Amino acid sequence: MVDVTELQRQHIEKITKEKKLITIKECSTLTGIGERKLRELVHVSGFPCIRFGKKCMIVSSLIDEWLINHIGETF
Repeated sequence: MVDVTELQRQHIEKITKEKKLITIKECSTLTGIGERKLRELVHVSGFPCIRFGKKCMIVSSLIDEWLINHIGETF
């Protein structure tokens, strides 16, 4: 039997090491935050994202730091 959580952890590690920018869906998998809430967060000042027209990409190396700096806040 395959340990799915270990495969998911390895996939998340691979994403964050190889990709500088991740999609909202990938960020949702990485953080456990729902895609709908992430779509709201990209409008919060200082959230680590870059817009390319309508497409919004999140800077994977900065997401952990942003989350740590906003512990205890409500969005």
